[in-house]
Amino acid sequence: YKKAALTNHPDKAPEEERDAAEEIFKKIQDAYETLSDPSKRREFDSTDDFDDSLPIDCSSADFYKVFGAAFRRNSRWSVNQPVPDIGDDTTSLQQVDAFYDFWFGFKSWREFPHPDEEDAENAESREERRWIERYNSKLREKNKKEDKQRIREFVERAQKLDPRIVKRKELELAAKEAKKRQKEEERLRKVREEEERLAAEAKKKAEEEVAAAEARKTRQHEKKALQRERARLRKLVGISGDGSTMKF
Repeated sequence: YKKAALTNHPDKAPEEERDAAEEIFKKIQDAYETLSDPSKRREFDSTDDFDDSLPIDCSSADFYKVFGAAFRRNSRWSVNQPVPDIGDDTTSLQQVDAFYDFWFGFKSWREFPHPDEEDAENAESREERRWIERYNSKLREKNKKEDKQRIREFVERAQKLDPRIVKRKELELAAKEAKKRQKEEERLRKVREEEERLAAEAKKKAEEEVAAAEARKTRQHEKKALQRERARLRKLVGISGDGSTMKF
C-alpha cells in the first residue's frame, strides 16, 4: 500500500493529470481501508465469484474426487482452520467421523451483502450506527441461513454416499443380523430343551403310572391268591367261616 500510495500520489502527477491521479489515489486508499479491516475484508472476499454448485450423486469410485473437490472449495469459508480433508479408502473411521463432525458443525465467515443495506459510515450518531448494523445484519440473515442449510444438506448427502460409511453400515447390519440369528437359535435351543424336558417328564410320569398300575394289579392278584389259599386251608382244617371248629 505504501509503495502504491507513493508511486501514485497526486503531487507527483503533472497538473493536467492531477484529477485522474487523485481518483486513482482515492481508489488505493479505499482498497487499503477495505482490506485492512477484517470485517470489510470478509465482506469484500465474500463477493468474489464462487461456484456454489454442489454434487448430488456420483458413483462410489468417483466419490472422493467429486465430493472431495466440493468440500475443499467450500473450506475457504471456514472460520476454523485448518479444515480436515476428506481422505480416501485408507483413512481410519475415527478420522472419517471427525471429518463429518467438523462439517456438521461448520462455521462460515461468508457474508451476503444485501442491495437494500444502508451505509453505517454515514450514521450521525452511535445509536444510529448500531441500528443500521442491526438492520443490515437482519437483511443478510436469510441468505446466511440458506447457505448454512445448503452446506448441511450437502454434508448429509456425502455421508450417505461415503463408501467408508456405507461399508461400516453393511458390517454393522451383518453383525446385527448375525446376533439376531444367534439369539433366535438360542431361543429355539431353549424351546427344544424345554420340549425335551417336558417330554421326558411326561414319559417318566407315564412309566411310573404304568408301573404303579402293574404293582396294584400284582397286589390284587396276590391278595386274591392269598384269599383263595386261606379258604382252602380253612376247608382242610374244618374251620367255619365264623372261625369256629366244625364238628364231624
